[in-house]
Amino acid sequence: MSKNGYRLLRCLGVEPGMFSDERTITIRDRGARLREMFVQVADVDEQRRAVRVKAYMYDGGRWALLPTAQPHSVPIWDGDLLPA
Repeated sequence: MSKNGYRLLRCLGVEPGMFSDERTITIRDRGARLREMFVQVADVDEQRRAVRVKAYMYDGGRWALLPTAQPHSVPIWDGDLLPA
């Protein structure tokens, strides 16, 4: 994990958002639910199809704080985190 706790989370999809400075990402959480959300383009690595998240352990599992307008935490699999 990086020093500041930020990692890249693998996305199933990265598409243009409603505005030019955002992207729509699609991820699968630990419960196998698909989630789509808007994030700023600066938080997306389009070549690696990944989004920058704050990763942390909570209640025995890995979670990611997604960089949405209202930060949102989702349970994730460790294997979906990419090396920074």
